[in-house]
Amino acid sequence: MLGGYVQVRMPAMCGAESCIRTRKLNSVAGWAKHVILYEFASVEGFERDYSAVGAAAPIGLGGHSVIPMLVHAPGGPNSALRIWPSVSKT
Repeated sequence: MLGGYVQVRMPAMCGAESCIRTRKLNSVAGWAKHVILYEFASVEGFERDYSAVGAAAPIGLGGHSVIPMLVHAPGGPNSALRIWPSVSKT
């Protein structure tokens, strides 16, 4: 998973117009072993760019993504809005 994100998904996502940054976290204890954080300039940018980049940069062999086969945490994956500090819309 780490190799797929670092070599394929993260560079593709960083090329999206509305993506500010991506972060990949790994843990050694607890439920989540892999966490990927995508930071977008707006909800509209996320809705426009995330699916398109994900389809163009699958993590897997032969154009087949392994993402649908992952076991996600209960209630995940999650999306959130930034509430602090506020960011100007200009």
